[in-house]
Amino acid sequence: MSLLGDRYGQHRPSGSAPLPDRLDQLGEDSSWLDRSFVVAAQSGHSWVLDGDHPTKSVTELEVIKAAFIDFLPHCYFYIRGAPEDLTSNVTDEEKEATEALKNRVENSSYVVHHFRTPEELGKLVLEDWKSLVNQLFPEPQTFSDGSKGKQKTSWFMQFKDASPM
Repeated sequence: MSLLGDRYGQHRPSGSAPLPDRLDQLGEDSSWLDRSFVVAAQSGHSWVLDGDHPTKSVTELEVIKAAFIDFLPHCYFYIRGAPEDLTSNVTDEEKEATEALKNRVENSSYVVHHFRTPEELGKLVLEDWKSLVNQLFPEPQTFSDGSKGKQKTSWFMQFKDASPM
């Protein structure tokens, strides 16, 4: 579940110096964000140092990883329509990056909802999660197998004979 609003989030400025591959190559005065990028890269996520990823926000990197690298099937996006007074101290660069991320998400095949209030968001999230739980864990269908009322679900019946036991 990703909530996108009017702020781009923590990111390295465009034009920042390239990051090294190893933490011991960073200076002592490095920011927590620079350290986080290098630690992520050393921990198997080297893609965060590729291309323009080092200047993406942490939020955008999370979206990229879940939705556009791993293609997780159950990504839900909720985009807040923000009043103008909330965007007054956001730079033009951050506004553009935020809009580009929202557009990328909206043009994907994932569920995308727009909301204005916390109450609207709550209703949308509850509806989506109820639907997802029902999809992943449907009510079991009852089958009569003649063995004193034992019930088996359709998935069990489908796979019980296929198990290598």
